Amino acid sequence: MTDVNGVVEFKDFFYDPQPKRFKLGPDMFEAAADLPLGILDDVKKLTGVSFSNAPLEAISSFLRAVLLPESADRFIARFNDKANPIGISAFMMVMNWLLEEYGLRPTQPSSPSSTGSQEDSSTSSTDGAESVASILGANDSPAS
Repeated sequence: MTDVNGVVEFKDFFYDPQPKRFKLGPDMFEAAADLPLGILDDVKKLTGVSFSNAPLEAISSFLRAVLLPESADRFIARFNDKANPIGISAFMMVMNWLLEEYGLRPTQPSSPSSTGSQEDSSTSSTDGAESVASILGANDSPAS
């Protein structure tokens, strides 16, 4: 199409993503600016498995696909570093943050509508814990 001046119109999808950076203890890490489509197989390996029970091989593969190479090497090396380990708590924080950054998880869970009664206001120790399947399965359809 052309406009009234005879200039061809086009859509410029300006896209200049920056790497995602995070610090864990003394180390700074960098992840890909956007979730690479080529890692979908790695993501599917984690589907249906909670982070805390996911096979270490699948987790490492996912991290190598998302983190920039030097960051992936340092992050994974700390899995077995007794002096400066990455344990399950730190790992869960990082994975949840990465998924949020890539749009695979809402930043806050939606709240149920109120019925006016408050039968049980206690919280479970698993509140907020999600499996990879629940995080990824909810976003199989294109975003609106």
